[in-house]
Amino acid sequence: MYVCVCACVDWQRMQLEIRRKQRTNRMLVAMVTIFVVCWLPLNLLLMAQDYNKAVMKWHYFLLIFLITHVIAMISTIGSPFLYAWMNDNFKKEFQQVPYSCVVIIHLF
Repeated sequence: MYVCVCACVDWQRMQLEIRRKQRTNRMLVAMVTIFVVCWLPLNLLLMAQDYNKAVMKWHYFLLIFLITHVIAMISTIGSPFLYAWMNDNFKKEFQQVPYSCVVIIHLF
C-alpha cells in the first residue's frame, strides 16, 4: 500500500515538473520569436544598405529606418510583458504590488 501511494506522489510530482518545463520552453520560444520578428526588418534594411549604397538615397530611407528601429526597440519593451503574461508566479506577485504601495503610503 505504501509503495502505491509513494508512486502516485512521484507520478504527480513528475507531471508537474513536465508541465513547468513545457511552460518554460514555450516562454523561451515566444521570446526568441518576438526578438527575431522585431529585429528582422532593421537588419534587412541595413543589409540592403551594405550591399547597395543607392538604398540610402531613397526618398523615405530615414523614415523607413526610424520605423524599423522603433520596431526593433519594441522587442525590449515586449519581453517583460510576455514574461508577465506567461509566468504565474509573476502574475501573483504583480497583483500584490498595489496593496504594498497602499501600505507604504499609509506609513508616511
